[in-house]
Amino acid sequence: MQGGHWTLDNAASNDTFMESLEALHNERDIPFDAEDRRIMCFPHIVSIATGHVIKSSTSNSYSDDPDDYNDTAQLPDGCRDVVVLCRNTVRAIRASGQRIERFENTIEICNEKQWFGADKDGNPITLKPLQLLRDVRTRWDSAVEHFLMNPLNKDIAHLRMTDEEWNQLEDFGAIPHVVQHGLCAEKLPTLASSLPNFEMFMTAWETLGAKHPPLKRYTEIGLKWATKYYRRMDSTKAYVIAMFLNPSFRMAWITSHWDERYIQQATRTIKETMAKYRQRLPASSTTVTNIAPLRGRGIPSSNPWATATKYNLSEMLQFHQPSQPSIRTVDEEFETYVRELSPPETDMVLFWDMDGGKRFATLYAMALDYLPIQASAVPCERAFSSASETDTKRRNRLHSTLLEALQILKFSLKQQRLDFMQGLETQEEDMLLPSEDAPDHLAAGGSSVDELICALGDVDDSQTNLETNV
Repeated sequence: MQGGHWTLDNAASNDTFMESLEALHNERDIPFDAEDRRIMCFPHIVSIATGHVIKSSTSNSYSDDPDDYNDTAQLPDGCRDVVVLCRNTVRAIRASGQRIERFENTIEICNEKQWFGADKDGNPITLKPLQLLRDVRTRWDSAVEHFLMNPLNKDIAHLRMTDEEWNQLEDFGAIPHVVQHGLCAEKLPTLASSLPNFEMFMTAWETLGAKHPPLKRYTEIGLKWATKYYRRMDSTKAYVIAMFLNPSFRMAWITSHWDERYIQQATRTIKETMAKYRQRLPASSTTVTNIAPLRGRGIPSSNPWATATKYNLSEMLQFHQPSQPSIRTVDEEFETYVRELSPPETDMVLFWDMDGGKRFATLYAMALDYLPIQASAVPCERAFSSASETDTKRRNRLHSTLLEALQILKFSLKQQRLDFMQGLETQEEDMLLPSEDAPDHLAAGGSSVDELICALGDVDDSQTNLETNV
């Protein structure tokens, strides 16, 4: 038995865990490389890089306590810290129920009087009557502006931002907004698309810094930390192999965006892994049997081939001639797989379960091990975050296996949406009229109908006699 890959965040305790796991494998003579089997959580890496960007741009830091905040919205250069100012504004609005109610009324009044302006098409902009959240970037600058201009809120009017400060805050908000699409693209992201997402995220920051010079000093800080973790991916082969096994990428991403030296290194890594998996497969799974071609036209009429062709009976003469099976080498399987490229929306599971699994036996065995690797540890953390509700004092003797199964079951049920019409709603298939070609067994013969009616009559008579005797 051999351990697989582990998707963990970047805590130092996880490094110790992987080293201990490697030692346990070595004691049993099981090959295990802790560095190669360690998968870094993609959302956690992005969070670290974004956190350093925010930390470098503000004098304030995040806090676990919503009431704990820094009221000093001043930078060393004397300018107001827009990040601190924004957070203090949100806190001030949410400080009392009256302010929350007045903020909601402000949104409703501005929507009715169309004070939020119009969009590009000339349609009036309307905002949903929602409340502000701490440490969440808001796009409701107009709503906050109108709220702070209200005379009833003059005690917090000093938190009002100028147009220049709003623009600075919006520009800064574009930095973490870039990575939002990469994190929200998939509900359960796998490693097959992790590397392209990470590279696109870094490229987006580079482009943002090039187009907006004031933001370059922030993006460079984020890129510094992102590059640090990107280089650590070089020590893990799973990133390249999983992306290669994605039928929509294969080698296309690598050859289009990587230097020649890294292309050769990736090709060598993939082929070496294929060679290891080839040794585990039976010989029959890597053979290609040649079928003898069918006899064509131009055959004498006295020959049965001509008769079969004339009367469209060629299937009767399709004999599989015995031939020497040719064994497909690793290089041949690699080149055949690389020459093709599936559409972007190709389902990886269906591809390898249907066509790909039959044509590429070695790669299919690799896909079973590498494609399920998770790129994020967040779903697992969420699945076990409520373990304290399961492992209570009354159930503190639950076996670890049972506790794990219960948490996974709870997480699965929470992901499902309630459908109160299940079983009550008529399906469309049930409302379809019967096909004209459907056999009518009652109309097939009169004797069958007569026998059915007689049988029903006998049942009624028997029931009546039984009731009379009773």
